[in-house]
Amino acid sequence: MTTIQPEVTTERVAMITFLLCSGRRFRTAEVAALMGLTRQGAYAQLARIARVVPVVLDGGEWFLANPGDSRQQPVDGEMIE
Repeated sequence: MTTIQPEVTTERVAMITFLLCSGRRFRTAEVAALMGLTRQGAYAQLARIARVVPVVLDGGEWFLANPGDSRQQPVDGEMIE
């Protein structure tokens, strides 16, 4: 079986969002390695996703928040793990 590697930003965002919505939790460095990005690039992608999808960064991990989760907040001020 062949693994499809994302080649453009849209594909990276789709894969990250799909995996997060499937219950996966990620550290920024894991997303960077998985998607072929720098840690700063991975953080930027995750922060943009978090603007429109209830994804939070808590305890160094990104994950899909439950509705009403008080941890859902802007992540612009967070440090890169």
